[in-house]
Amino acid sequence: MIEVEGINAFGRVSHYERKGLYAPSEVLPHIRPETEPVEFDGDPVRMNSARYVLFNESLVCVRCGLVGTYFAKERSIYYNKHVNMYWPTSRLYHFNLYGIKNGREIMFTKDHIIPRSRGGTEDQSNFQTMCSPCNTRKKDRLPDEMNEEYAAWRERVERRDLEGRIEQARVFGKDAVDALLGKFDEAAE
Repeated sequence: MIEVEGINAFGRVSHYERKGLYAPSEVLPHIRPETEPVEFDGDPVRMNSARYVLFNESLVCVRCGLVGTYFAKERSIYYNKHVNMYWPTSRLYHFNLYGIKNGREIMFTKDHIIPRSRGGTEDQSNFQTMCSPCNTRKKDRLPDEMNEEYAAWRERVERRDLEGRIEQARVFGKDAVDALLGKFDEAAE
C-alpha cells in the first residue's frame, strides 16, 4: 500500500467504500484470466477485468494526457435510508485507477473507441484509456467527431493563454506586446 498526499486511503469516497491505495506495480502483476477472486491484502478481488488489461497497456488518458498514478481498492455502496447506513453492493472489491489534476482525484475509465451505440464491440482492440472528464465529454462520438471538438477546445485554451501573456506583456513594455501580437495574429490565421 502507498500514501498519496491529500487523498483518503480508507473510508467512504463518493459511492465507494475504500480500503487502501496501491501503486500500479502492486496491482498490475496480479492480472489473470481466471474468474476466481484473488485475496488481495485479505480482501477478494477479481483480477480478470478488461479494464485491468487495458490499464496494463496504458495508464495515460488518450485525450488530455493525464497519468493514472495509483489504484484504490474499493467496492460500491448504497445508502439505505430505512436504517440510515451505507451497505456494500458486493462482498468483492475491485480496483479503480486514479490520477491527480489540480489537487483533485480523477478516475480513469475503459472507453470504447467506437461506441457500442454506434456498432462498437466489446473487443480489447476497441478500448482505450480515458479519464472520466474526457470520457464524459466524448459521449458516444466517433474519434473523428471528437477530434474536431478537441481541436477547437485546444485552440480556445491556447488563445486564452496567449491573451493572458499579452496582458502580462502590456505590464512589462511595448516591445514584448508587439512580439506577442505577431504570434497572436499567426495563431488566429
